[in-house]
Amino acid sequence: MNPEERVSILQGGLTAVRKLESELRAMLPPPVREDPSLLREIRELAGLADRLELELDLEGFDLDTVYSRDASLSMGFDEADIALLQAWAAGRGASKSYHAGAPSVEQRAALRALGALLARYISGEFMPPDSFFGIRAPEA
Repeated sequence: MNPEERVSILQGGLTAVRKLESELRAMLPPPVREDPSLLREIRELAGLADRLELELDLEGFDLDTVYSRDASLSMGFDEADIALLQAWAAGRGASKSYHAGAPSVEQRAALRALGALLARYISGEFMPPDSFFGIRAPEA
């Protein structure tokens, strides 16, 4: 998978996450009846989206930019992020009492693709070579 394809998946996933966040915020009840699970879920989605936006701020596809973005994505996300994306892709958030409906087919596809890509990043598939980090083999 080339860097342009990875960025395209990241952008599509970010759009889907921000849309979910927006929909959840629209359902936010008045402060008198705050729902802690809804607030937690909004915070988790917003945090994930913020981190994705930060990674996408690295624009371009020259080798240093690609390596920087890949290194940051490989180290900046974890299994909890993937679990959150998988739950939403399956149409179930952490709290269903307020949930008006499942994400659209397009949103689900984007969330699944983003979760699969982040899993590949976490596994180290796109980790730049050690030389990018200035790590060299010890001299004999």
